Amino acid sequence: MNIGQAAKASGVSAKMIRYYEQTGLIPKADRRDSGYRDYSDADVHNLRFIRRARDMGFAVAEIKDLSETKTFTCAYCGLRRYHLPGQHDQCDHSPTGECTGDKAEGHRTELFKAEREISQRLKHETAVGFDPVTGKEIWRKQGGVDYVKIEPEDHKMLSGSVFTHNHPRGSGFSREDLGMAAKMDNVEMRAVGYRGGAKYTYIMERPRGGWPSAEKMIDIVGEENEKLRGEFWSRINAGNLSREDAGNAHNLALAALVAERVGAKYRTIRIRQKTKA
Repeated sequence: MNIGQAAKASGVSAKMIRYYEQTGLIPKADRRDSGYRDYSDADVHNLRFIRRARDMGFAVAEIKDLSETKTFTCAYCGLRRYHLPGQHDQCDHSPTGECTGDKAEGHRTELFKAEREISQRLKHETAVGFDPVTGKEIWRKQGGVDYVKIEPEDHKMLSGSVFTHNHPRGSGFSREDLGMAAKMDNVEMRAVGYRGGAKYTYIMERPRGGWPSAEKMIDIVGEENEKLRGEFWSRINAGNLSREDAGNAHNLALAALVAERVGAKYRTIRIRQKTKA
């Protein structure tokens, strides 16, 4: 098939296909006698894999590492295994050999849709929990302008989930978010916030060795917070930073320090109305 057909089949634009070839993320396509590119079904499969990985926030270098993994029958299962360490040692295939996980493309679709939706809510915080394997929504609750009250019975439902919520005031992770990630043993803690007029999702993944206990996590957050407090007050008093900007910058710096301390992967992805590769 030509590049236009490959783009339509994979959901990756022709421009991005050429870029991925130039960067070596995918091999250069075969050429027909006419000189036009000729893509195979395997090429389309690889492009779909890259699109999913990009949608999940993986960097190009990480995707290249994943695409070279030979442990899994299909790229989708390799991606899911990387994203959820320790939970998927085998591919999920039907008796006919079809990847059932690949068929269940809702793995991330519902999550991204929910985050685009709650990013529009500026008057109250909304929290949503997802099953990390199926990607299906399992819990939702609306709260006040800067909190959602999570009851003890909610903790059971949300244990081991992918948990996302919006911050109408625009910040990244709060100290409470970081403690809650450990308490609920979230596969991912996610927060939708705002910076410089753009919307972002802040993501912290469960460390490969697991979260520390909730009590230990609270202690770590407190210790790192104290280290930052003096620095940011100095910048405020010197007139180099407004209190509002300092609050947001403080939260971002705190999350990065805590993630490094506990061995969690921390990253930020920009929210767009339509997700494209």
